[in-house]
Amino acid sequence: TSAEHDVQLHQVKLSSILEKYPDTEMLVPQQKDDPFLLLYSSGTTGKPKGILLSNKGQLSICRDMSSIGIFQEGDVMLLLLPMYHTNPICVWTFPVAFAGQTISIRKAFSPADFWPSIIDHQATVLMGVPAMYNYVFYSIDAGSIDRSKLKLRIAFCGAAPLSVELINGFKEKFNVEIIEGYGLTEVTGLSTVNPPLGKRKAGSIGLAIPGQDIRIMDDNNRELPQGEKGEICIKGDAVMLEYFNNPEATKETLIDGWLHTGDIAYRDEEGFFYIVDRKKDMINRGGENIYPREIEMALEALPGVKDVAVIGIPDEALGERVKAFIIPSEPGKLTEEQVKEFLGERLAKYKIPEVIEFVSDLPRNPTGKILKKELKKRERENRKN
Repeated sequence: TSAEHDVQLHQVKLSSILEKYPDTEMLVPQQKDDPFLLLYSSGTTGKPKGILLSNKGQLSICRDMSSIGIFQEGDVMLLLLPMYHTNPICVWTFPVAFAGQTISIRKAFSPADFWPSIIDHQATVLMGVPAMYNYVFYSIDAGSIDRSKLKLRIAFCGAAPLSVELINGFKEKFNVEIIEGYGLTEVTGLSTVNPPLGKRKAGSIGLAIPGQDIRIMDDNNRELPQGEKGEICIKGDAVMLEYFNNPEATKETLIDGWLHTGDIAYRDEEGFFYIVDRKKDMINRGGENIYPREIEMALEALPGVKDVAVIGIPDEALGERVKAFIIPSEPGKLTEEQVKEFLGERLAKYKIPEVIEFVSDLPRNPTGKILKKELKKRERENRKN
């Protein structure tokens, strides 16, 4: 922390730590390409991999976070995410210290404690994930918040796509704008963000940060023009050194210095990027490629849908069929016929889910990201039975 704050919290000043050690002392000589941190992927699409990050990668993120106008003098950053993930460590903890501002860390997330924590910590900057904002939006009364004590200036979101409907609803209900960005552990946590001080586009993951070159490429590693969908590929100091003890996976992912993310997206005429889906999640229905995220975005606009996940399920005739898992805002109010009628006005017929299951919850990892591999596993087991 960089300053004293009038809150009853355990505080540690960075300056007091630094004063204990000579500024010339370095127990182990460090180079820019030396390993800095080993983190494991969440394993949402497969087995977790060890991702080896470098000193220069973390420094690159620190510099970029300061240069794009995220921090202001006197900021207090409130972290609600587990500290064993890339985002809280690499995108916030070190960059906040680099910028000389204050960081507060919560032990756990609770919708009921969301606004009281922001007020108690005097937070001006917040980082969350879609599941957190979703819970708060649906469970907290805006009238219960003492706005005279609220100092929150900006709220960021990552880890998974956030619906435009939730962004707009959160702004209308709580008068707080949520800003989306994009990153993954393989790039030290951050690659794009909607500009805090400039034009933003709801539904977009924003612009490339200064230290990274981002291109949309086809399957032959050729750059695609604006508007065309392809794989997000990234080059820059923040790109990982390797997958730890996994040369085959490293070779598949790092090609001529470009990190192939496995995420499908497109870029508009102003340089804003839009995520379409994960390459591995694409559904092949009778030779037609279907992006689940397109269907999910359409469903998120349907009143009565709280959350949704779309996957491909095995089919002998077509290879795969489309299935949607829907968490309704009010159980029993939404019907399969209403869902299909709504989608029929917005999507091609072959993209409309042939199977719809209303559920009370969806499997998630610790940051709230939906685990589609668990849904697919469940479907395979049901098929065997």
